[in-house]
Amino acid sequence: MCVTAHYIDNEWVLRKRVLNFCPISSHRGVDIGKALEMCLLKRGMESNIFTITVDNASVNDVAVAYLKSKFANWENSILKGKWLHVRCTAHVINLIVPDGLSHIGNSVDHVRVAVKYIRQSPQRLTKFKEFAEIEKCMSTNSLILDVPTRWNSTYLMLETAQKYERAFGRYDNEESHYREDLDKTGVLTSTDWANVRRLAKFLEHFYELTLKVSGTLHVTANGFLDDITFIDAILNNCLCSDKDKDLVSMANLMKSKFDKYCGGLKNCNMATIVASVLDLRNKFEFIEVLLGDMYGNIEMKSMCAIIKASLVELYEDYVSIYAPEPTSMCDFSDSPSSSNKRSKSVVMEPSSMLKEKVRMEMKRRKSESIIQDSKSELDTYLNEDVEDD
Repeated sequence: MCVTAHYIDNEWVLRKRVLNFCPISSHRGVDIGKALEMCLLKRGMESNIFTITVDNASVNDVAVAYLKSKFANWENSILKGKWLHVRCTAHVINLIVPDGLSHIGNSVDHVRVAVKYIRQSPQRLTKFKEFAEIEKCMSTNSLILDVPTRWNSTYLMLETAQKYERAFGRYDNEESHYREDLDKTGVLTSTDWANVRRLAKFLEHFYELTLKVSGTLHVTANGFLDDITFIDAILNNCLCSDKDKDLVSMANLMKSKFDKYCGGLKNCNMATIVASVLDLRNKFEFIEVLLGDMYGNIEMKSMCAIIKASLVELYEDYVSIYAPEPTSMCDFSDSPSSSNKRSKSVVMEPSSMLKEKVRMEMKRRKSESIIQDSKSELDTYLNEDVEDD
């Protein structure tokens, strides 16, 4: 089990450190949770843990639930671990895409067989490169054979192969054994190439998004809402396609898996939504537009109310933990001056005592009014204009 910490240092630089890398004796969720708990305790990190990001294995749900029960008793645990569990976006994408690829048809298999055939022999590869030069294929990349269980390698295979379409065609025309050896299963047709180009363009969105969310030198949480909105838009566009039934079928399967992990607020960690609001370019105006496009204005308003309440809850939790002790503006009775005045009240005239009491009450009410009328830092932030990109 590898445990990696991400934190911002005193110079506001994002850091990444491996805390632990060790074998674990059990893959039960509770045991994983205990192993992670011991790692944090040994490091003296039983406070200030905000979120834990894991992949979507069911045992990890159990592990995080165990840790959440422990975090409730740890010092400075933000919201008592309420937003502790974050699902890895890159892993969600890795679950969504293969579901669709499994129903895309035979074109991917044809490319795989053809690429494998060329790469099996140095002589074939040399001949293929000669044909690529003759056909002026504008690519210097080598042919890539994918690992079928890793969709991103399938994308890279298709993306590279399509650039050599004319070279594959010339190889087929000039090498008589090509068709015989493949028994026609890897002979690529114009229909196959059309499918490959369309599929590669579709998968490119998810490949680029995977690279984006896997970044470790910059904060990625504030882009989460953009990312899931982008995926939703891509899938919806494919579902509206009336030209490619395979792509529609693929998008349907992917949309079902997407909704399972990212559909609606209930399936998202609120910390990632709040992170988008805390992006100076976004705030609530951005959230309203995105959610309005995805769910309609009525549902958007109820969602924004939930997000606002969550944001205030988080802010108040930080205030309770980190805000400096307030000066005793209200409790004048405990101040040294009031104590002296109380000791002198024995010899004060009744009229003076009454006047002092009135003055103290006036001060108390004034201080309460100032506190009630003042805006919090959060309110001030939300009311300021957004920044440009």
